[in-house]
Parts: sequence; structure tokens; C-alpha cells
Amino acid sequence: MIVFFMGACIQSNPSHTPTATTRSLLTPYLTVTPSKTPLIETMVLKIPTFKATTTPTPVTYTVAKGDTMLGIALRFGITLEELMAANPQVNPRIISIGTVLVIPLGENSPALLSTPTPIPIIVEEPDCYSTASGGAWCFLLVKNTQIEPLENLAARILLISSQSEVVAEGFALPPLNLVPPEKAIPLIYYFAPPVPENYTPLAELMSALPVTGGEERYLRARFKIESEAIDPNGFQATVQGEVSLPKKSQPANQTWIAIVAYGTNGEVVGVRKWEANSTLEAGEDLPFEITVYSLGPPIERVEVLVEARP
Repeated sequence: MIVFFMGACIQSNPSHTPTATTRSLLTPYLTVTPSKTPLIETMVLKIPTFKATTTPTPVTYTVAKGDTMLGIALRFGITLEELMAANPQVNPRIISIGTVLVIPLGENSPALLSTPTPIPIIVEEPDCYSTASGGAWCFLLVKNTQIEPLENLAARILLISSQSEVVAEGFALPPLNLVPPEKAIPLIYYFAPPVPENYTPLAELMSALPVTGGEERYLRARFKIESEAIDPNGFQATVQGEVSLPKKSQPANQTWIAIVAYGTNGEVVGVRKWEANSTLEAGEDLPFEITVYSLGPPIERVEVLVEARP
């Protein structure tokens, strides 16, 4: 079996904020057992970025409902740093509808960058947890409010310093590809050290697409939880259960389970991914036992997500 760890079993009582939280003596680790499939499929996103020339031509944009500074920058093909530099009076985390922003487009920049618009879904504020090695795990919880399943989710996460400078950025991906209707899943990214002590994470959803041809690529896997135990200290939880396929289903050559741990305020505090090392036949039950650890506040509850492919 392949197990994806994001956390460490440390008993402490850290404080958590909606932006960045530090727990001492936390070290993310990865244990790998040989398998025929990768743990998480690699997604490479090529996002064109057009640098402003030395003689930028100012353009203005009026902030509308749902806009973010990062989203506006991406729309106009400029960097977030360039947009913040052109609007130093604007807080990048809090912008009001109707605010007029100066867009520093260069002579060779497009008037408007045409990029695919992700399907509207709920995207929470990112939660980041610093590690003892100086890195940080960031979780971005997204909720599928559509009536159809989604796939190919990806988001860009930036860390902004107290001087309003971008100190790090990366693309966050979910532990599973498929997000059923009315379900939530975290997108995950690990920032390698060094990460500054004081930073603010910003996130922008880059991709969320409806599933096409899902009957051919995803199987109707089901799971049953036999037991669920959260330690008294709240920093780890163990889930036991079984995953199965309908009797007339194709066999699953890939079976993934993700356990998501939530804190008392609904924030993601830990994720663990489990992958079966054998084929799951139709009508059979595949037992699993998974322990997930918190990177921040104590675990209040856990949720199980499953995905199976032919």
C-alpha cells in the first residue's frame, strides 16, 4: 500500500488563525511502498505571464462582486506584485466592490488575458501550518455546490509578506481527482523552507471542470465505516472500514481513499491519502485502516472520500 502523510504525531496545544499557524516540532514525511501507479497525478499548468514594460500604459478596472486582487492580476496578464505596486493604498486581502484599480499594462501586453473561467464553487480562505523545518503546509478547502461531479481542480497559492511582497507561490492540487456533488475537498501545497515567520496566504482557483465521460473513467465505489476514533488530545484519528464496488461493475485497478481532518471551526487540519496495492473486484470488500494526524488545532471530525478507476 502507498500512504501519503501530511503531518506528524506531536501532542501539543497550538493556536490557530485563519492565515498562518505554527506548531513546533512538526515534520512532514512521506513513506512510499513500490506501486504501479503514482501517489498523486502530476498536473502541469502553463499560465502565461506578461511583464509590464518600463513605460506602462495605465488602465483602470472597477472591482466587481467576487473579484480578488490575484484574480484581477491573472485576468490582465500581470503579476500580483505589479498590481499591488500600482495600487499601494489597497489591501490585497480586502478590496471593496467599486474600488478603481490601476492596471499597469505594458505596450505589448494584451488588453485582457483570455483564460478559462472555473465553474463557480465555494472556495474557503487557505489555512497554512508551519513546520519545525521552516516550511509550511497549506490547505485550500473547496466545496462542489454543483449538481454534477467536478475534476481537474487546481489553485494558485501565494504567501504575502508584511511588506506586501510575494515571498513564495505554488499550485495546490487535491488528493483525489473526483469531487462529487455537495462534497468538499482540500487542495494541498507544501512550501519548502525557508518560509518567513509572518505571512498572509492568498489563493485563486485556476481550474474546476465538469466530469465528461465519467462512466468510462470512474467507477461507483462505495465505502462503509466500521469504526472511527479520535484520540483524547485530538491530534490524530483512526478510521476503519471497507470499500466495495457494485456486483456488475468493472474491476478497479486504482482505488484511492482520502481522510480529511477538520478542526472545531471547520478548517482543514490534516489530510492522508491511502492507495490499494491490489485490484478491487466487483462485489468484493476491501478493508482499510487509516490514521490521519493534525498539523494544527485538535481534530473535531473526519470525512472519508473514495475514488476508483478501471
